[in-house]
Amino acid sequence: MKSGWKLSPLHHVEELAKNFPSLKVLIVAGENDSPEFKRQSKQYCQALAGKEIDAIYEEEKEVDHFNLVENLCDENYHVTIRIIKFIKRTFLLLFITFSHEYVLRFQNNFKK
Repeated sequence: MKSGWKLSPLHHVEELAKNFPSLKVLIVAGENDSPEFKRQSKQYCQALAGKEIDAIYEEEKEVDHFNLVENLCDENYHVTIRIIKFIKRTFLLLFITFSHEYVLRFQNNFKK
């Protein structure tokens, strides 16, 4: 059990919250996944949300996690599109934040 806990995503929630406070996480499980797999996915989402990480849980109809991953190869698959939009939006926010911090540092150094 001890080694299983080290491999669990739940083991890293505290560290994620500390190091990535503006992290956004999309968790997708399949409708045909086992109840335990869905329970663990929901538990992870709740643990992230409990540390104020923006986490979203969704259940994809008529697939399990194997089909889901296989379908991600299709650029027209709606989950693929959703993930790409999610990444672009997150990357844009990261870029804006980084740019703003860089400008502030540059201005501070220039004033010296």
